[in-house]
Amino acid sequence: FEAFRSQPSRGQAHVDSMGVVRALIMNLAVPPFDSIDVRRALNYSIDKQDLVRVEGGAAAAVPFGHVVGDSQEDNLLLGYDPYWTPQSQGDLAKARASMAKATLYDTNGDGRCDVDACRHIRAVTRAGFEGVAAAAKADLAAIGIDLDVQVITDPMKFFGVTADPAAKVPLTIGIGCGPSYLAATGCLSWFSPRYCPVEMCGFNMSSVGLTPDQLRDWGYGVTTVPNVDDRFAACVPKIGVDQFQCYAQLDQYLMEEVVPWVPYSEERYA
Repeated sequence: FEAFRSQPSRGQAHVDSMGVVRALIMNLAVPPFDSIDVRRALNYSIDKQDLVRVEGGAAAAVPFGHVVGDSQEDNLLLGYDPYWTPQSQGDLAKARASMAKATLYDTNGDGRCDVDACRHIRAVTRAGFEGVAAAAKADLAAIGIDLDVQVITDPMKFFGVTADPAAKVPLTIGIGCGPSYLAATGCLSWFSPRYCPVEMCGFNMSSVGLTPDQLRDWGYGVTTVPNVDDRFAACVPKIGVDQFQCYAQLDQYLMEEVVPWVPYSEERYA
């Protein structure tokens, strides 16, 4: 791709979306990510353009702003990014303004988390995403989020750790959610334990939808987390355009009112 771009005489290279969305996944049952203001602050903090560069540049991915790849939602959310920043490079002022609202974690209102919950936060990533994790760590340090990055090279061990609710991993970096025969449901069902139970799917790294009993049994300190089971259930019986619209609305609700992810790229192929 780069060779064609730098030397037009070679011809043209067409690049398409793969529909795979890469993200930082926050565990809403673990402080400080139990605060929606902290979660929004992370979304404003990340320099998506830099993470795309680390991931391989424009030939590999483009900055992205929501849960499900556009092709999986019939392009209804094309260009949608509720945490848009100029050139997708992050906005520290907005990030700090959001953090300042989380008074439990930013006690002096300066836009930086200043309590122990924000120090030495375990962030798990897999081999190949070390650069992405390092870039994210640098971005988040500006709002007082201090990551201890753990790289797990064995894929089976990586998913065994991050997908285990009892492991209580606060932040997972580099997870990709892509196309499936179920279209948008493939990603959105991660947030609905009623339709995708942990024992079957094992991908609910955000803890969205866990019941009070599950939270207690797995040793979490919080008693409730956001739940979108009913919203997901409303989409399941719909067909065609109506279903696409329903899933797109759920995507928007997740990004604006739940905020479990920091999506940063959608992968491409030539």
